[in-house]
Amino acid sequence: MAPPSTPQVAFGVQYLPGSVKVPNFAEGDVLGKLVRDSGIRYFRLQWVDYTNTTRYRIIPLAAFRDLTLASRPGIGVTKAALGLVGTSLAPGFSGTGEYLYVPDPSSLRQCGYAARHMSLMGWFEEKLPTEESAGREDALKVPLCPRGLLRDVVKYVCLRFTIIAVDNRRSQQRQRTRRRISRRSRD
Repeated sequence: MAPPSTPQVAFGVQYLPGSVKVPNFAEGDVLGKLVRDSGIRYFRLQWVDYTNTTRYRIIPLAAFRDLTLASRPGIGVTKAALGLVGTSLAPGFSGTGEYLYVPDPSSLRQCGYAARHMSLMGWFEEKLPTEESAGREDALKVPLCPRGLLRDVVKYVCLRFTIIAVDNRRSQQRQRTRRRISRRSRD
């Protein structure tokens, strides 16, 4: 058998013959308590693409539990998923390659439109860092991740607004000081 083309990296759920088990939710387990109390059976790991279409993968409870226990939880999504426009692939996108879509637990919400379902968003990450990005803090960051782009825009706007607000306050203070000085000089 030929060796794999990419190095073995621990992400997602590793299925081995000994890994098949029934989920055992401990007393202190938040996910287990949530499931017992609300009867949740499925999780929708979803994202909104560039055509404003909500895309998702429905994951059964047992598989989601295994996913959350993985060393690097996530599901594989083809790189073409961000370039789909209707049934066509936008120029510049390829049908080859795969991102890891990592769940964001802070976005976990019960679905009002689907009984026994919960939804959560996530972040697109590279499965493996590229040679250029290896060793950097953002080595796995996907520049086209919709939530990542939104986060960066919000960060930029907040920083820009804060700087403008500080500059406006300083200019207003300068104007008041000039008025006081001009009033004093007239008196």
